[in-house]
Amino acid sequence: EKGNPIVKEDAGKFYGGDIAGLTAKLDYLKDLGINAIWLTAPYEQIHGWCVGSNGAFKHYPYHGYYVLDYTNMDANIGTKEEFKAFVDEAHKRGIRVVMDVVMSHAGYNTIEDAKHLFPGVLIENSKEKKSKEDLENSQPKEDLNLPQLTENLENLQPKFYHSYIDYNSKEWSTWWTGKWVKARLGGDYTEDENKAINKELPQFITDSSEKVEIPPFLKKKHEKEMESFYPSENYNIVKLQDISSFTVQDYLTYWLSKWVEEFGIDGFRCDSAKNVSTITWKKLKDKCSAAYKVWCEENKATSNIAKENLPFWMTGEHFDHGVIKDNYYTEGGFDSMINFDFRPKVKAAVNYGSASYMDSTYEEYAKKINNDSAFNVLSYISSHDTYSINKDRSGIFYSVIEKNVEKQKLAGTLLAMCPGAIQIFYGDEAGRIDSNASCGTDEDQKTRSQMPWLLGDKCHIANLGYTFNEKIHAHWSKVLNFRKRHIAIGAGKHEKIDFGYNSDLYGFSRTKDNDKVIVVIADSPKEVELNVLSLSAKKLRNYYSGEEVDVVDGKAKFEIKKENNNTLLIEIAERVKTIRFSDNLGWHTDIYAKFFDSNNNEISNDKMSYLTKNEYNQNVYQITIPDNAAHVVFNDNANYKTVKIEVMTDISQNIGYYLNEKDVKNKHDEFYVNSYYYDF
Repeated sequence: EKGNPIVKEDAGKFYGGDIAGLTAKLDYLKDLGINAIWLTAPYEQIHGWCVGSNGAFKHYPYHGYYVLDYTNMDANIGTKEEFKAFVDEAHKRGIRVVMDVVMSHAGYNTIEDAKHLFPGVLIENSKEKKSKEDLENSQPKEDLNLPQLTENLENLQPKFYHSYIDYNSKEWSTWWTGKWVKARLGGDYTEDENKAINKELPQFITDSSEKVEIPPFLKKKHEKEMESFYPSENYNIVKLQDISSFTVQDYLTYWLSKWVEEFGIDGFRCDSAKNVSTITWKKLKDKCSAAYKVWCEENKATSNIAKENLPFWMTGEHFDHGVIKDNYYTEGGFDSMINFDFRPKVKAAVNYGSASYMDSTYEEYAKKINNDSAFNVLSYISSHDTYSINKDRSGIFYSVIEKNVEKQKLAGTLLAMCPGAIQIFYGDEAGRIDSNASCGTDEDQKTRSQMPWLLGDKCHIANLGYTFNEKIHAHWSKVLNFRKRHIAIGAGKHEKIDFGYNSDLYGFSRTKDNDKVIVVIADSPKEVELNVLSLSAKKLRNYYSGEEVDVVDGKAKFEIKKENNNTLLIEIAERVKTIRFSDNLGWHTDIYAKFFDSNNNEISNDKMSYLTKNEYNQNVYQITIPDNAAHVVFNDNANYKTVKIEVMTDISQNIGYYLNEKDVKNKHDEFYVNSYYYDF
């Protein structure tokens, strides 16, 4: 709000913060365990304020969904040099940057913008009203007795906002024009009957094949030089110019692709995907993919992210979309879609008080997502559009009362363990609550309260009413970093652990190539013994506590402790290092072991060392397993017999069995492969 550096109540206002401030928080985000940041759209938004929730409050474009000019940085966020520094610093930390983009609609017209760009649409003052009752009961523009417009637009009453705009003015067509947008706005603007839109929300006509020119108000905006308002070297990303062959779709996709090429933006989160055709989204994906390749090529000498040269990534928002592969993927070029099915399941599990409630969901997601390299979803439990947040006070989030801290910890665990990609909404890891602010019936605004950050950080909201919750943060940091350490959590095979009738325990294993983990969540502290043969390990570690335990006869005992939030995050501390082969088919010759990685690339092909004869007078051979081996092929050069063994999957089914005490001195170091079990 102009002239007021401290936000006192309204949720729909800027709370402060900018891209330079976020750059300063990158180490916090890295330490939390995230590897990508989804940013508010940084391009220039409408100025001043528009009307929120039927005139109930002043709504500022703090959220990035009211675009004015795709070719400029928004000065509230920072300069383009500051934005470049943010992306570069994120990349240095292995964090990719995902930019929110909107192609479905432009921002509302505001009196602030109209004053500078098309003032002829404004009604400076109106005719007098005959009575107070007339003013309250009817509000036709020609009769309202309103104050004259002044430089201080903050004094205007939101409920009379539209009374200052003459939507029938000829100059109204100098805004986006009817060739660029459809809306119920009068003049040469027409309503799109096929789309449910807000009263004045201008929908871009992205499906039209008609060639268009740059809208008049944008040309005028770039011609004017006004401090902190119009283009300059510090804010302009791409030159605004007419391109004779361009449609609306061409301009929007071209402008957005320039952000990718200029800064190395790694991906887009596409707002309101259902209101834009898949053809348009595919064009955006293709242009941005080409732009990203250009950036990678130009920056590969200085950026590890550029060296990786991974594909440009897109996820889309279509309300109620679940875990289903549809035309967004096949026709629209999307790599994933936001998953709206996950949140209510987590809420039910947390309120029910049982993590095991999630197992069927985990199993379903792992089977659908992790068996298809061209399919993924982005699951979440909280977002900027989480509806009716007050209803969640008795559920998962946004409560400072102590009993809900444990619920928020459990919610963090269930989110971190979800197969596929996950999204964390800022502050969920620190106990952020919804704002206690005036926003009429628009409850979504309250979910966007200020991030408390760490204790002692300066806060710019009067009477914030909450602080950084260290207990919640410590737990979320553990489970999120465990997920980051192990690709198996998000991309692996899911198998539930059977604890029999002990319903107090829920556990599962996840396996992806050589990466294997076990997770156990309990209701209370206890000791648990686990069968860990499938981990192929000599020693295991509980990542949560750092405790390491030996594997004995394929089993390991762990203490589940309250101070670790009754959670076990089990990883391999020391792998089995060798594999043995028993020649019980009478090969009696040199045995070779050829190891392959998970992509079936040959790692090594070496002769196994003769070790001894076993009790059956058979030759026993031994060889060290390479760290990145996924399977091994044994062959006898004389008889050309081969057998392929998976070295990092279920031992009991594919490897044979553990050596007995009499076979080796250290039975935990080696696997034993008996060729008797295999058909040559």
